[in-house]
Amino acid sequence: MAPSRADLSAGALLPASSLVPFANPVLLPHEYVFRYRGVELPKVMLSVSPSEIYPHYAFFGEEYAPQYLACDNEENERKLSELDYGDPLEIGITAFDARDLFWSESVSPGDRILARLADWKTSTFDLSVIHAADIDRERESAWIESMDAALKECFAMNGPSTTIDEQLAFAWFLRREELDTPHAPPLFDYLERTDQVALEYFGVETRLWYVGAEIPSQTDWNFTLLSKPETITEEALANLGLPLNERIIESYVLDGLFLRENDASGTLERLLPVAQGHASIAGPLLERAVRISRSYWDSRYNRFADHEKGQLRGRLVRLHGDLVALVQSLKQSKIRPETIPDQWAIVLMQIMAHLVPSLESLDFPAEGERLDMDAAWGNLEGMEDHFVDAQAVIQSMLPLLIDRRLSILRQPLRHKDPSKENPDA
Repeated sequence: MAPSRADLSAGALLPASSLVPFANPVLLPHEYVFRYRGVELPKVMLSVSPSEIYPHYAFFGEEYAPQYLACDNEENERKLSELDYGDPLEIGITAFDARDLFWSESVSPGDRILARLADWKTSTFDLSVIHAADIDRERESAWIESMDAALKECFAMNGPSTTIDEQLAFAWFLRREELDTPHAPPLFDYLERTDQVALEYFGVETRLWYVGAEIPSQTDWNFTLLSKPETITEEALANLGLPLNERIIESYVLDGLFLRENDASGTLERLLPVAQGHASIAGPLLERAVRISRSYWDSRYNRFADHEKGQLRGRLVRLHGDLVALVQSLKQSKIRPETIPDQWAIVLMQIMAHLVPSLESLDFPAEGERLDMDAAWGNLEGMEDHFVDAQAVIQSMLPLLIDRRLSILRQPLRHKDPSKENPDA
């Protein structure tokens, strides 16, 4: 980390996304622990402008900066929700009181704070100082070249990956011996100095990618779920490329119970279109999974206790079904993701990538996890807005996309000129 003049003046350390990929991604920056000479740094609150602080969240994806700040403290959450996640004039952020560190080590602009990871689970870091005069500039330049090479290898092997955190973690995995050095520049400095890699738009998100190059869409519509298949049913659904697992099916079942449906027929009516094109294979799997889940919940479900979650779940399930129905219609029309301009296909896949964890965390939260309903509703509304925009654009373009596909299919074969094949003829 490289404290700015403003940081030094305030005597505060603002981690934001500067410790990606070494901090536990489950924790938020204000939950990190910093120690200097064995003493934990206390927390302080600073007031900043959104335009000043948002870029510090670049390695989480600057597009998610408002959500990170809303989770920082209740006042931020109130301000941002009142403005529908627009930008307030001023926002509060949790920082770490580093006055003792700065003054004891005579830190000045150009010096760096070295954070050594002591405990990944709690994101605990031990801090020390590297003064500008002690930085080996040749090794720093070599590090930039190594990071360029590592990220290019990452792009070639994994494409854009699922997060920037994942991209950087894999880059370190590939070239750890070259990248693990105290003479490495902070990642923000690296981005300013490299001419090979930049933050580029990827649908509604950002990723590290080749400078000025558009990140390509995937070449097929098969969805991939982040969780590993745990049963034969889930393995079969994954092999079919369907965005379903037994937890998602259970959410559909609970939605049917919330809607007071007397049997599982309504649930199956909503699920089977998701398996369109694979109904003969997936149908029996879904019917069995729904029957088992329904028999379990019939005597256990409490609609009164499920009232708040039930409304949210219903909207999530509807969005899941509508999204898959749109993608299935594109598959049936033989329209490939890469033929849809302006990255709208990527937007659809990104919505699904956020939608499935939203459903899973609603009905199957991790141990000790407490669901923030206000944040969950905000995330849902954001996904719905992006889906409506993508759906409207794609449907308006559908005749043109189909015509382009047919034009390619109608192109006549080029017959070879016999005289050129046989010069002696």
